[in-house]
Amino acid sequence: MILEVRNLKKYFETRKGLLNQSSYTVKAVDGVNFEVRQGEALGIVGESGCGKTTAGRLILHLITPSSGDVLFKGRSIYAFSREELKEYRRNVQLIFQDSFASLDPRMRVGEIVGEALDVHRIAHTRNEREEIIVRIFSDVGLDREWIRRYPHEFSGGQRQRIGIARALCLKPALIVCDEPVSALDVSIQAQILNLMKEIQRKYQLSYVFISHDLKVVKHVCDRVAVMYLGMNVEMCGKESLFASPLHPYTKALISVIPNPNPRIKRKKITLGGEANLLAADQGGCRFADRCSEVKERCRQESPELVEVKKDHFVACHLAGIGG
Repeated sequence: MILEVRNLKKYFETRKGLLNQSSYTVKAVDGVNFEVRQGEALGIVGESGCGKTTAGRLILHLITPSSGDVLFKGRSIYAFSREELKEYRRNVQLIFQDSFASLDPRMRVGEIVGEALDVHRIAHTRNEREEIIVRIFSDVGLDREWIRRYPHEFSGGQRQRIGIARALCLKPALIVCDEPVSALDVSIQAQILNLMKEIQRKYQLSYVFISHDLKVVKHVCDRVAVMYLGMNVEMCGKESLFASPLHPYTKALISVIPNPNPRIKRKKITLGGEANLLAADQGGCRFADRCSEVKERCRQESPELVEVKKDHFVACHLAGIGG
């Protein structure tokens, strides 16, 4: 197991009044559990505000948790020494959502990709450094002549390839991908996703793939964790998730995926209202106010994430949890 997330929580205290209160605790991540196996791509999906990006930042050790732990190859990343943390950052890289904002416009792209090589002292000579950059550029579909160009000279898809090259140059074991194709045109999305699958096989990478788009996750990932208001509500292999989703929220997300075959009719499930930030403190299921199948028990008892089928976990009373 390359990564384990155990009961991870991150709470933020607001400084201004919210929802007519003088202060409020935002439970961005509230007791999340999952694991990533070697060579596996785990998708984390959910609508905006569900906590998936905060979970990614916690995995990267960019912020510290309120409680819980993240284990990398069996060791807590929050117990690492300074040198161990530097090695961890070499092993766990990030691909950003905004390919333009993530690249320094004052630097040539070869310098951007090679900067990590300098920090971690990977290349010992200038020639060795350039050979590594040229090889990585070739792997992501970029010409070696482009090394001395600036970011503004590239298209959005090409800039995302540069971002992927930067993540690859240190030969990481795990890459956190934060909405890596959401800002790209659909045709370019397909190219980048195919590239990511190709380099995953070539470099034997593991992915934590954060997205709001289930059809993208279906294309890239092996397993999927669905988040709602800071919690996992369903987690299983992608085949099981798309063939037989169990949580009403997952069913709603899948129902709105566009179907390219006009002969196949799929009933769309429309969710009423918006995610209730106070639901975490009210008890019961956090999805209860938006669920069309809600029962009285749902408003009184908070369901726990339980394995209801082999490797299929769901937090829902309607799925038969607890009797």
